[in-house]
Amino acid sequence: MFKQKQIVLILSILLSGACASKDNVLQSNVGSSYIEVIPSGELINGTVDSKLLYVNEADKKPWNYSVYLPANFSTGNEYPVIYMLHGAGGDFTDWPNKGYIVQKLDRLIAAKDLPPSIVVFPDGFTSYYIDGDKHQMQTAFINELIPHIQKNYPIIKNRQAHAIAGLSMGGYGASRFALLFPEYFASAVMLSPALWTVDSMPVSRKESFAKDRSDVYGNPFDDERLRKHQFDQIQLKDQTALPIHFYVSYGSADTITAPVDAENFVIWAKDNHYVVESQKYNGYGHSWDFWSTSIDDGLRFIGKKFNVSN
Repeated sequence: MFKQKQIVLILSILLSGACASKDNVLQSNVGSSYIEVIPSGELINGTVDSKLLYVNEADKKPWNYSVYLPANFSTGNEYPVIYMLHGAGGDFTDWPNKGYIVQKLDRLIAAKDLPPSIVVFPDGFTSYYIDGDKHQMQTAFINELIPHIQKNYPIIKNRQAHAIAGLSMGGYGASRFALLFPEYFASAVMLSPALWTVDSMPVSRKESFAKDRSDVYGNPFDDERLRKHQFDQIQLKDQTALPIHFYVSYGSADTITAPVDAENFVIWAKDNHYVVESQKYNGYGHSWDFWSTSIDDGLRFIGKKFNVSN
């Protein structure tokens, strides 16, 4: 059912003497150059027939997602899982189409920087992954999407084999899901996370939310609704029993989600005894140039933290 494809990276036009390397990556030496044939995973699409996501029945439409299945996928094996969340204005196709994530996953798995993993790309609309006036995204994500994926794909049950990652709005979502549901997620990767607080969000940004995203924090903008969803307002669970590992990266030239907000999260998380790694990329802004570059280190971080035993 699951057809294995191959991605060929040509480093020489001439090809001779091909042989498999110790990492099962086909290599051919031609002088000092070589050719690699990296086994490729498969991306398939699915939908969730949600009963919880939409507040109003009139808004209801298919809840789409894509799933990456690693090369040599077998229903007889169980795999770690990563949920990857897109940003505001995007959809479930963003990571595959704009972030070249399938190719990145293939290469990281081939290099053994990441164990063969199932990776889920759900549609988050512009929900900020909270329960808002239009989408009950937090409720549906936890009570419908995750059970749906676990029912249809062979996922390792160990929480240490579950991770969540996201960019911008999705980075905010990743932080909240990890903090709220540490019994399921043990690692979180946050790229340019939209970690605004009532005090740090610019007035112009609040006005924009009230105009274009009123279902998230209301119109007029409701400071208390934002405050309620801030990371520093979450009732934390026992970090000793349920430790979470955070990776936070951000661009120094980001004018959308200020670097200081990411830095403040890192300080707060360390003060609350979470394990945190952070990286500032000099010169990068709020764009796919940054996200498609920094996600490699984020996925390597997940690979190091994964425990693939049951």
